[in-house]
Amino acid sequence: MECPQCKGKKLVHDYVRGELICASCGFVLEDRPLDRGPDWYAAEADEKRHTGPPVSESVHDRGISSRMGWRNRDALGRPLTPEHAAKFGRLRRWDRRAHATNSERTLTRAFQEQARVCHDLGLPKLVREEAALLFRRAARERLLRSRSIETMAAAAIYFVCKKLGLRRDLSELAREAGVGLRDLRRAYILLCKKFCASLSPIETMYYVNDAIERLGLERIRPGVLELLERRGTVSEKEAQKAVAAAIYRACLGNGVEATQARIAKVVGLSRISISKFVRRAACEGFNANAQKNEA
Repeated sequence: MECPQCKGKKLVHDYVRGELICASCGFVLEDRPLDRGPDWYAAEADEKRHTGPPVSESVHDRGISSRMGWRNRDALGRPLTPEHAAKFGRLRRWDRRAHATNSERTLTRAFQEQARVCHDLGLPKLVREEAALLFRRAARERLLRSRSIETMAAAAIYFVCKKLGLRRDLSELAREAGVGLRDLRRAYILLCKKFCASLSPIETMYYVNDAIERLGLERIRPGVLELLERRGTVSEKEAQKAVAAAIYRACLGNGVEATQARIAKVVGLSRISISKFVRRAACEGFNANAQKNEA
């Protein structure tokens, strides 16, 4: 290209004003030129995607649906006539009704609840995406019948946390989600039975520090850790029972006075549960280790 006034070929793009200017005489060749460069959008820090944000499972329509705009203007920016404005108003209303189905409203409500709970608990984005995908599968399998949306959404978060090895108490999740602990446990068990996921076992060491600090029995920590060595359970209750039984056996082996009722109150179980767990055959290893420590 060359300037039609001075025939100069030194042209400058003014990106602030959006003009193409001749550097010799200052003649403006183009006003608001088209950007012919590649249309890239940096949705992630280290990755470029084409036109728009990436697809997300935590959005009810995965971020790929379209909606009619609310501006009553045409492609050139001119206002529509009253007849066309009324016509597009009716079309826009039917567009909202067509997309506002019961399933979409359910997913929107569930994903908003999951986003809030994950933010309050400091969970990563991966947990939110996996929990949203799991909730979609649960809704497709009709597992929401007779269950609240909040309960199933929280159960999906707990399921994903167990799958990824993130330690979160079921009671903590129930408190943050504002649902009943019993209902949340039942929903989680239903997800386990339906999707048959191979969950990583809960390490009993997760509950040791809190229980020992609340009991004020720091000197029995080595004995408790030795009793719980290489022991893991899938059930949260089983892990709590194992920790309570190990603390009780370590107290007996070191001559420390600690009743089962006191330990049960700290761990969050009943005294009968600890007593039964101590008498079970699974605790024979505890008894052998305790007798070895006493010797």
